[in-house]
Amino acid sequence: MFMDEFWKWLADVEFSRFSLNMLKVIRKLNGIFVPATQSPDEIVKHPIAPAIIEQCSTQIFLANPKASRADYVEKMKVPESVYDIVRNLDPGERSMVVLKTPLRAGETRPFVAMAKMDLSGLGKLTKMLSGSEDNLKLFDTLYLEGMQPDDWKAAFLEQAL
Repeated sequence: MFMDEFWKWLADVEFSRFSLNMLKVIRKLNGIFVPATQSPDEIVKHPIAPAIIEQCSTQIFLANPKASRADYVEKMKVPESVYDIVRNLDPGERSMVVLKTPLRAGETRPFVAMAKMDLSGLGKLTKMLSGSEDNLKLFDTLYLEGMQPDDWKAAFLEQAL
């Protein structure tokens, strides 16, 4: 279950209860729960923050020059070295830090890796991944109910920003 803009979903009391339950039981159901947010502060101040932090054993952090030490290190228990990397990543490089907490017997330290999202091979197709307001408006003008991607893709790629 992938939940983008997770902070917004948490604003709903019933969804918060559902999320807490899923965080605790989804692995038993052979599933995964992936909450995503650009603002860790919205997560760490929520009542179910301890469960989110504890149950999400793999975390992916994008560049955040304005990252708060209190949110990352003190509340989310991110190692200081990872926090420093997150603050100093270049947002234009599409780099990220992957942090996996120790879960198995014998593991005592977190696993940390750097990764890069290189979309350069997609060329102009990256425009289709953009959720910008302008591109969404363009899509709305081109798409009609029942159309297949081949019916609108060329016009979209030609006009998209």
